Amino acid sequence: MLRVLELFSGIGGMHCALDFLDLNYEVVAAVDINPTANVVYSSNFPNVPIINRSIETISLKQWEKWHAD
Repeated sequence: MLRVLELFSGIGGMHCALDFLDLNYEVVAAVDINPTANVVYSSNFPNVPIINRSIETISLKQWEKWHAD
């Protein structure tokens, strides 16, 4: 299974594309600084953790914890 970290996730365009391709994957987290986009993303994909901040503020420890491919 492919473990995906969705950066600059917006409303989930990449997530929709992965669904369309019928890949065996899991989105481990979605990262976006825009709170409005995150509300829409959460509505579309309620089981994905959302990180509402700039990727520059995420620690190396957090990146490693996701074990994303």
